[in-house]
Amino acid sequence: MPNKASAPTHDPARYRARLKRVRAAISDAGCDALLITDPSDIHYLTPFGGEDSCAIVLPKSLIVVSDRRFEEELWELKGIAKVVLRDGPMTGTLGPLMKDHDATYAIQGDRCTVSMRTAI
Repeated sequence: MPNKASAPTHDPARYRARLKRVRAAISDAGCDALLITDPSDIHYLTPFGGEDSCAIVLPKSLIVVSDRRFEEELWELKGIAKVVLRDGPMTGTLGPLMKDHDATYAIQGDRCTVSMRTAI
């Protein structure tokens, strides 16, 4: 694990500006939150580039869900997102997280399978 006292190597302001634009688009679509399933879109909103991850964009926060393989890289998200490390299937973590945040969700459908959507 990296030294937690060290500063992240990215520019958080750049990612906050991108999140602001995404939140405006979510609101314009009549939703409160967005489930992002495409790793390239997660990388657009954060400096994180790991696969097998999802992000939840909420009105006041961003949550990135991944597994422990990326624990060190996820440290770079400090100041941008809350990180949730899952131990089991993605759906087992996403479902409860999404229910905890009572919201109307838009779901990025191009990488979300029918079985995943049903499970969450």
